[in-house]
Amino acid sequence: MLRGLLSTPTVLRMSTGLKKRVLVAGLPGMGLVAKQVADYIVEVFNAKLVKRLHLVDLYPSLAFFSNGLLTPLDSKSFYRFYRKELNGVDLLVFTGDLQPSTAEGQHKLANEVIREVEREGVETVYTVAAYPVRSYTRDPQVYCVSNSVELLKELEGLGIPRLREDTTISGVNGLLAEYANRVGMKAACLLVETSIINGRDLRAAIAILKKLSIILGVEIDTERLEEEAIKFEEVVRGYAEKFIGWEEKGVSYI
Repeated sequence: MLRGLLSTPTVLRMSTGLKKRVLVAGLPGMGLVAKQVADYIVEVFNAKLVKRLHLVDLYPSLAFFSNGLLTPLDSKSFYRFYRKELNGVDLLVFTGDLQPSTAEGQHKLANEVIREVEREGVETVYTVAAYPVRSYTRDPQVYCVSNSVELLKELEGLGIPRLREDTTISGVNGLLAEYANRVGMKAACLLVETSIINGRDLRAAIAILKKLSIILGVEIDTERLEEEAIKFEEVVRGYAEKFIGWEEKGVSYI
């Protein structure tokens, strides 16, 4: 068991006889893509909460208040495991509300997660990260990187090109591949184009979910996210048209 782990009545125990034992992990990052993906999978498949990581020394350096009163850190559980059996796939989802605020904390959390899922027989880890681009796109490209040549070729065969350029992936979403490698576990990170820094990139999340649907061999209905993306784009388009109109009329705040 993990140090400081709070368990729900259901233990994190992988089923026998299923073809794949997989972890999909996503903590907040650029465009909130990774967290959106993890949370959406939990929602659409009604995945069950099976464990909480209650590790105060890995929490961000923040104090929380509600209605003017302090909410003690030791009452919070920022990091969670969910589980769902899907068409021969025993799927674990790891997500959380925040990244640890220090590099040391991020390394510790990544190591704890991998050690836990290793004990439960997970064979492959998939994480999600942003690939920054200059402008918003409605059809973002998804790339893959991996700690395994075999897995990299498998993903390329599924239509996900490898990222050929040198790159780094910050935070737990990247470090999970490093710590998986240390215990001989295959891991890949799916990187998706996004230009949104402080907000939700819905199109990027949809693109990742569609690739995970192919990888896992499970249909993932993205209709709700697509409707939200259309509404977001309509709002942005409206603001853009107003701005262009102001420019044409010579209106300026300067």
